[in-house]
Amino acid sequence: MKRVKNQIRAAATGTAGDQAGELECLKNDLHIAEVDVAYTKYFPFLEKYVSLYPSHEQPAKTLSQDEKNRFWLNKPRPDMWKVIEVAMENGEAQLERVRDRKDTLARGQGQPSSRATADMNDHQSAEDDEKSENLGMSDGEDGGFFEEGV
Repeated sequence: MKRVKNQIRAAATGTAGDQAGELECLKNDLHIAEVDVAYTKYFPFLEKYVSLYPSHEQPAKTLSQDEKNRFWLNKPRPDMWKVIEVAMENGEAQLERVRDRKDTLARGQGQPSSRATADMNDHQSAEDDEKSENLGMSDGEDGGFFEEGV
């Protein structure tokens, strides 16, 4: 990001029309890099993380550093990236709400993570235990329903 910021400053001092297009491109690259940083920092805890730079997708070794940077900046982004981008516009408190949300099922965004599913199962088990206590039964007591030899 530091390199892109320096390039923006250098392009901003020039007056040529060609540099205006370059300046706009650099500003876009900077925005993508800033959202990438926020994505890694504020990705929801209870969801499976989707890497922006997967190790199985490496650019060719013959590319220059600038070409490699462009390769990563132009890769398609996961759906959560757009959510983080919108939350960035609304401030850090919104980013923290995205990061700390409980699960995606309550928001209608697909299947909950395995951790969220485990939390829901624990909650269901606690409700079942409470129902058993209200009926006067303890664990393993079924009121004689499963007794043998009667």
